[in-house]
Amino acid sequence: MIKRPPWGAGASGLSASGSGLVVAIALIASAAVASVVITYPTPSTATLSLKPPPVVWSAGPDSSGNGFVASWTLSSNATFYTVTLKPVPEANVTWSNLTSLTNQDSSAWSVTVSGTSVSSFSKIISFRLEFYAYGSNSLVGAMNLTAGSPSVSLGSLAAGSSVYVKSYVQLATGTSASDLPASVDVSLSLA
Repeated sequence: MIKRPPWGAGASGLSASGSGLVVAIALIASAAVASVVITYPTPSTATLSLKPPPVVWSAGPDSSGNGFVASWTLSSNATFYTVTLKPVPEANVTWSNLTSLTNQDSSAWSVTVSGTSVSSFSKIISFRLEFYAYGSNSLVGAMNLTAGSPSVSLGSLAAGSSVYVKSYVQLATGTSASDLPASVDVSLSLA
């Protein structure tokens, strides 16, 4: 005789014949899971390369400043340049072709140029950059670095086209090195 537990037969909800059903369901479920195949895509490789900026600065024939610029340097990616002025009292200097801005891309780019403000340097009477289209010599835009936030939109620069920059600087009487900024940066942004 089989003794049943005190809580009664079938307390687990299964009888002896029901446990065979559970085993059969468990085997079918195991077989279904075993038949699932998971595949992963073959790993691929990607090559990354840095593309040069589409619009860049370059040195113009007057970038040396002919005695009124202590230094002129171009950034490694040619997206900005830095000028350091010499303290030449009462200087009234014009650089005819300080720098060039060239679109070396196959598409047009909207170009905005901005620069370091020199508004806090009272001995700098004026510091103006004018941008002219190569070929037509038409004025494209102008920027006064004596403004609080110097910036100018040059509009759309066509593929392969260039503009050159004329610079005008006027210093007051008695200008010394302490009356000038350590350097002036001119940069570009694209849209």
